[in-house]
Amino acid sequence: MSNYPPEIIKSILAQASVSKVLAVINYRRDTLQSSGGVIRCFCPIHREAVFRTLIIDEGHATYRCSYTLCKGAQGGDMIDLYARVSDLPYDEAAAKLVEVLRLDVELPVIAAPVTEAVKQAFELLNAEKLEEAESAFLAVLDRESDHLDAHKGLAQVYEKTNDTIRYVQTSLQTGELLIRAERFKEAQDICDRILEKDPTETRALEQTARCLLGLNDKAGGLEIYMRLADQLETQGQFDQAIEVYRTVERIDLDVIDVYPHIIHAMLATDQRQEAMNETEEKMNVYLQARDWDLALHSMGYMVSMDEERDDIRRRMIETIVEAGLTDQRLSKALDIIEELIERHALGLAAEMRELLTQHAPDNTRLMNLSSLIFKAQGEETAARESQLALADQLVRIGAEAQARSVLEEMRADHGAALPVLLRLGRMYRNSGEVTHALNSMGDIIATLEQSGSLKPENSDLPDTLYLLQTICEMAPADVERQVEFIRVALQVEDSPRAAAHLEKVLRMMIDEGDYALALEMVDLHGILLPDQGAALAMKAQCLEGLERPEEAKDALLAACDAYTRTDNRDLAIEVIQKHIQRYPNDTAVLELMSDLRSHESDTIPKGAVTPSIPVAQADEAEEAGAESWRDSALSDTMPVTIQGEAGEFESLQLVREYNFDTFVVDDLNNFAYATSLAVAKAPAQDYNPLFLHGDVGVGKTHLINAIANYVLDNHPQISVVYLSADDFATWLIEAISNNNVRPFRERFRQAGILLIDDIHFLAGKERAQEEFFNIFNNLFQARRQIVITSDRSPRELQLLEKRLRSRFGAGVVVDILAPNQETREAILMRERTNQGRDSLISDEVIREIARHVKSNVRELKGAFNQTMAMADLLGKPVTPELVRQIVQRLQGGGGN
Repeated sequence: MSNYPPEIIKSILAQASVSKVLAVINYRRDTLQSSGGVIRCFCPIHREAVFRTLIIDEGHATYRCSYTLCKGAQGGDMIDLYARVSDLPYDEAAAKLVEVLRLDVELPVIAAPVTEAVKQAFELLNAEKLEEAESAFLAVLDRESDHLDAHKGLAQVYEKTNDTIRYVQTSLQTGELLIRAERFKEAQDICDRILEKDPTETRALEQTARCLLGLNDKAGGLEIYMRLADQLETQGQFDQAIEVYRTVERIDLDVIDVYPHIIHAMLATDQRQEAMNETEEKMNVYLQARDWDLALHSMGYMVSMDEERDDIRRRMIETIVEAGLTDQRLSKALDIIEELIERHALGLAAEMRELLTQHAPDNTRLMNLSSLIFKAQGEETAARESQLALADQLVRIGAEAQARSVLEEMRADHGAALPVLLRLGRMYRNSGEVTHALNSMGDIIATLEQSGSLKPENSDLPDTLYLLQTICEMAPADVERQVEFIRVALQVEDSPRAAAHLEKVLRMMIDEGDYALALEMVDLHGILLPDQGAALAMKAQCLEGLERPEEAKDALLAACDAYTRTDNRDLAIEVIQKHIQRYPNDTAVLELMSDLRSHESDTIPKGAVTPSIPVAQADEAEEAGAESWRDSALSDTMPVTIQGEAGEFESLQLVREYNFDTFVVDDLNNFAYATSLAVAKAPAQDYNPLFLHGDVGVGKTHLINAIANYVLDNHPQISVVYLSADDFATWLIEAISNNNVRPFRERFRQAGILLIDDIHFLAGKERAQEEFFNIFNNLFQARRQIVITSDRSPRELQLLEKRLRSRFGAGVVVDILAPNQETREAILMRERTNQGRDSLISDEVIREIARHVKSNVRELKGAFNQTMAMADLLGKPVTPELVRQIVQRLQGGGGN
């Protein structure tokens, strides 16, 4: 708008040709191009900010800029072009052109120029003449509606007069003008002041977002746009909110997915079908681009908009399978199947379950859903099979508590089904829950009998009987259960198993001192035992425990007679020796022992390793007789070796006097003794591997030697390898150095029984642990006996690999405790007898040593030997006082 008459403006434009105005502007004239009355050049308004073309119609003396954000995008005449380039009001630009170009135009006197009017208005504002200032600014705006300074001044007037409504309105107009002028920081400051007064002002939020984008702060602009959209939704302006969300989409910033917000806003305005159509279009685009996760999100929106769309649920699962099953996608697919089950879309649920099972057959949640589908379809058998498979898989992955819950629920729902009872029985047995295990045993037997499955031809019975047998062993004192199992074993014509169980249970009862119950079992079923000598020996032991010596003696003599008839004189002698230890004055039994001894073979027992005989010892043997030499030679130490194609190597020295007869048994080591003896008598039958652990000097080495000696004497066909873990690692290093690892392995694979001392020395030796793990597996799978000793239990050997500790703990783990006072005294009394000191060392001295040395047998014997040596050195009798001095010195307490 101009204050000059129209004819004056026309006259100026007529004389101020396009070329003259462009010459005055003088911006990049090298870019001028003229063709057909149209001039094109770089736009001088926004200059280098964005290179766009200024298009001038030379005939009409008008222009426009091709850049939509340019202030000259709307176009104008050449005076306007000059005004915008020079940042002058229109009339001032006209006057300036007349002056510069010396045009023949006489300008009339008009009101004061706008610039002067604005200046006067600000003077009024500063003088606090607010009403006059307001009128002055409004007058300027009447002449030039987009005058920026006038808007700023008017906003200050309204701020001073506390007219918030008009302040906000004027400030917003000011902000808009600043944004057009690309003065974004100034515009943002104005918006911040507006929002301080009214945080919900949506127009200020929108301008703030545009300012941040203009300042290239996309993240900040995005945040304000989302705040604006939320405010619009709060005010119920959903259409406007949708437009804001779409603006955010155009920003193309991968920080937030606004699509769900768009759908929400569309649904809020009843545009459900439009939302569904748009979502489906997006889904197809994502599928085409194989952007699986976004496609799945789109499908999820569609199902949330229309819960009846099972076709989309199907497509979601198919897409998940095509995309590849990650944990997150599989979980989503299973959620969908659950929804289908809840909607009773069982056919589709079954179809989708089958599809997923092909790719994740062991997923426990999928297995559980399978059983739910079968149950809902009335397929009870398939449902039970699916639940059993689920329980088995839970056990495999170590979730036994969940497996147990599944099985117990099945038991409650379906009654005493045999597959369920068998699995529960194993769990109760493995967890040591005696009462539950025994109840399961009763239910299993009852179910077998009711179904008529107790028949010898039933191929599943051996495993079932083994389970029942091991459950029985948990409660050896429960005679009713023991009898019940033996009855079942006999009913299916498995006499060997019945007999084996009977013998095992009897030995357990005797070891635990349940002599009356054991005797009752022997009397009821003792005839089953193939070794009647053993049965009668156990009966004798029970009678001895019940303090019925005469009956015990009769049973003992009968046992000896049975052993003699079967040419088992060694066992007969063993039985008599135990009797004589209890009743040393029984002359009849002593005569029987003498008679048996007189019939013993003069040869060394088959399987013993005969040492070379030094000349001096040979002479002594000739004087003492061949039998005396044999007893002496076998009590010396001798190496145990293994011979095979890979060659021979020497292992640890066996101590022949370390046998089961010389091992002093008490309540603290009775189980270790019993399991070791069972291993020696029947390697790899019941206790494999056997893991003995305890502090130093409690008898581990004694027992492992006793096992080796027993096997050499009684099972000569079995190859024995006995060595320490430290030697194992050393020989492995030598084998690696000499490139002989394969022969090294072969040596151990030929072993019939492997005895490893101090396994804890493999800690930190990774290669040795790897080799030992492989050897262990090969021997275990070949049903070869393995015996291991350590100073700690498997779970405490943290420096050993977990898989080794797991293998060790899978067998029988026995803790050997330090001997009690009575046992220590018994050990010393035996030592006193072995050294021929019975007349020199009193029982009082023995008790004194045992009272002060409590840690282990090794230190106990050491104290005893020190006492003997000191007595010999001093040449005086051993007294309790001397013992106390010696023990005090050994234990670091000083003394004379």
